[in-house]
Amino acid sequence: SHASTMQELCLEDFVARGREATGKAACDLIHEATAAPGLFVFGELLALGGVQDLANDPALAGHLQLLRIFAFGTLPEYRESCETDRSIPSLTRPQELKLKLLTVASLAEQVSVLPYAVLKTALEMQSTRALEDLLINECVSTGLVKGKLDQKKARFEVHRAMPRDLKPGRLPELIDELSQWRDHIGDVLKGVAVELKNTKENSELQKLSSKRVAESVEKTERRVRLEFEKGDK
Repeated sequence: SHASTMQELCLEDFVARGREATGKAACDLIHEATAAPGLFVFGELLALGGVQDLANDPALAGHLQLLRIFAFGTLPEYRESCETDRSIPSLTRPQELKLKLLTVASLAEQVSVLPYAVLKTALEMQSTRALEDLLINECVSTGLVKGKLDQKKARFEVHRAMPRDLKPGRLPELIDELSQWRDHIGDVLKGVAVELKNTKENSELQKLSSKRVAESVEKTERRVRLEFEKGDK
């Protein structure tokens, strides 16, 4: 899609600029990337040597933690991290908006229905109108999530969500989940095959039964006709 292509180009630009960035320059790059519209994946940026080296400088390490939250975390996790790590930078308005959108994506990955109450708590929003505007104008329109509002039941029905960056150590768990999904699909397909076989057999039995009924009717008609003809003679 156009949105994903633009995101890829944007990410490539940041990664190219970040290959030589260290120290303050790497921090500036993180600040810019986490505020950039349309950029929602940060794994490649996070893997850069100059970015990882920020962990060794107590004065700059908070910027690395901020990027990790944008890659894997949510707004509630950001608030919680700030309580224990004062070096994490404050959010600008564009950064806060983006982290809210990423939070919606994370929540939408986990469930098929998101109650407004859950979203309002996670996104620190009180207005239903503002929440619905955010979902439609910022989340759905950018392709971050696909779904529809259910205003009567005060919830958002999720059809699809953009996958977030994969957390370190999550790969084995993901492989296990995919393996379980594959086994489940295999069982479903076996069940479908059995149903189709039964349906086919039933159809063949019905055809055979119909053929026998037709033959019986034909024999009966023939016998009645013969009896009728005998009677005429």
